[in-house]
Amino acid sequence: MSVIIRLQNLAWSANALDIRQFFRGLSIPEGGVHIVGGELGDAFIAF
Repeated sequence: MSVIIRLQNLAWSANALDIRQFFRGLSIPEGGVHIVGGELGDAFIAF
């Protein structure tokens, strides 16, 4: 079973590599970082 979390208020400059580095040590599968952006700076991360 996958766990998916929602991140909010990300900086506009944040990218998938930044998110992966923040969660280093945790297993994020290929394609597991989905940056939506928008007004809330949303991203969804699958573990």
